[in-house]
Amino acid sequence: ALLGTHLNAILLEWGWRQAERDLDPTTAEFRVYSTAPSDVVNATVTSVTTSAGQWHVAMTTDRALVADELAGQWITSGGYPFQVSHNTAGATPVINVALSKLQPTRSPAPGPLTFGRPLRPEHQRPSGWSERVAVYPLTVSDSYSHVFYDVLNLSLTHPRDALWVGVSAADAEPYVADEVTSGSNSNRPGNESAIVTCAVSARYQGQPTFTPPAPLEDVPEHVTDEPTGRQVLAAIDVNALLVGALPAGSPIALERCSIDDVISRTTLSGTDVVLTLSDGTQETIPFPNPADQAAVVASLNSDHPERLVNKYMLHLVAASTDPKRFFSRISVDLDKVGVVKDRLPPKPGRYLYMVRAADTLGHVSEGGAILPIVVRVPSTALAVTPQRRGLISTDTSVTLTVAFSDDPYTTTALLFAFVNPPNTPPTTQGEAELLRIPNRRDLYPNDGLRLRLSDGSVLAPAMVKSLADADVVIEVDGARVANLATAATKDAWATLWCCGLSRDGIPSYLYGPAGIGVRS
Repeated sequence: ALLGTHLNAILLEWGWRQAERDLDPTTAEFRVYSTAPSDVVNATVTSVTTSAGQWHVAMTTDRALVADELAGQWITSGGYPFQVSHNTAGATPVINVALSKLQPTRSPAPGPLTFGRPLRPEHQRPSGWSERVAVYPLTVSDSYSHVFYDVLNLSLTHPRDALWVGVSAADAEPYVADEVTSGSNSNRPGNESAIVTCAVSARYQGQPTFTPPAPLEDVPEHVTDEPTGRQVLAAIDVNALLVGALPAGSPIALERCSIDDVISRTTLSGTDVVLTLSDGTQETIPFPNPADQAAVVASLNSDHPERLVNKYMLHLVAASTDPKRFFSRISVDLDKVGVVKDRLPPKPGRYLYMVRAADTLGHVSEGGAILPIVVRVPSTALAVTPQRRGLISTDTSVTLTVAFSDDPYTTTALLFAFVNPPNTPPTTQGEAELLRIPNRRDLYPNDGLRLRLSDGSVLAPAMVKSLADADVVIEVDGARVANLATAATKDAWATLWCCGLSRDGIPSYLYGPAGIGVRS
């Protein structure tokens, strides 16, 4: 009954009994307030620098801070806690935090940040609140109330909100100026008490809307060893992929389908995806989810339809009227449910597999199960070589700006750095060599790759940068521009190298060496 047609309501009730009347006989009215919680600050970190053994975190805040009010407390940035030693005042403060003793190179991260703040007496004064929403005169009644309607922001995408509401008592003495000087309830005469504060925490009570069909789920990808001129061995755990479908060790026939063959049979008719079967007949393959349909159409209309992602390729085959037509036996011999091995051509490619049940006489079932996996032979093509765009330094770091031409398979940038001690001659650098452990995708990009200098020194990457990071600039022609930075001491000399890395761990040709003195 209280809510009515409103989305949310807050009921604030207070009393003023004979004891309060006897204590303060001049009280004339009550003033009702609301504000965002004063003990929570929403901020955005704009930059992070370091000097004198601490991080200097510049930010903007939704509340003006008092100098050093955060000293001694902790903030969490980038998933890591930092202790505050000092903060400047205002809504664009700089907060100094100590270096972590466990991970001294771990720094706060630019971006959104929320932290608490200590409560102070002024948080209960009218000037510290956002709005005086109502004024109620004192009457003979002992009880009073006010309803705040629709002041909470609650929705499916914003499921939690918080607010402070409160009430103060005031007399009508004209010699006391009002702290609130703007708004419909401002400039009222009288001495005003502190605001009695009530914290309100709210949670969205609605239900999400589910609109089937759901998008297709990603398909796991098994990547084989790199091709080296001979057939590539692929090991497929049929038992794990078809849990309980067939008894372990029972005979099966394994069949294979090249995704390249499926792509060659796939065309568009307007926005319909059409698949041509082996007998020349055509059928339209529906993608029930509109986003999936749009993604497939966009990929097939692009210059590289062969890049259509795995889940769509599996759906194209599985949704056809006769998926069996796409598969052929890998061998006349039977395998058993367990780990089955197949030998693939020594070139990049993607493959689907179907399993049919078999008996001891070699008869196979009419139907089969398409395994929910894509097996891929990786490409040994080099990643795109970076092009230098800029090289700058400060007193504490050097930054190399590089650009990578449009290539979705070049996924990472690696920076290598050799820094001479301050005020020493730069070390002459000859030809450097990239060292790589093949087929160790579990180690890349931080390990498994090293740069050997002409003097025999071996460098690990000083910085690893994903080219999908939000701060990587994508230009009109698709080139991706990234800033690669490393720490360096003032008056030192830094020599830098850079390379790209493909999704399969194949590095590009090396850029460098590039040298620069470290100074602001």
